[in-house]
Amino acid sequence: AHVNISLFNFSRLFKKDCGYSPHEYLILTRLNRAKHLLKTTDLSIKVIAQRVGYRNVSSFTNTFTDRVGISPTLFRKYSI
Repeated sequence: AHVNISLFNFSRLFKKDCGYSPHEYLILTRLNRAKHLLKTTDLSIKVIAQRVGYRNVSSFTNTFTDRVGISPTLFRKYSI
């Protein structure tokens, strides 16, 4: 409303320019940040899930595993 564009048009333009829907972009951004934290810190999976915007570790773990192909724990263990 502030920029006088509908949610539908915003989503359409965002996807056209970025290649992803706003929701998909948010998920990918969160997962990329989580990957970085898994590689560079000893924070628990629960803390990482919270830091990247997930309300519970189960939802984070399921999304991470579905999108990345392995669990956050395995990613941390085998990541280079």
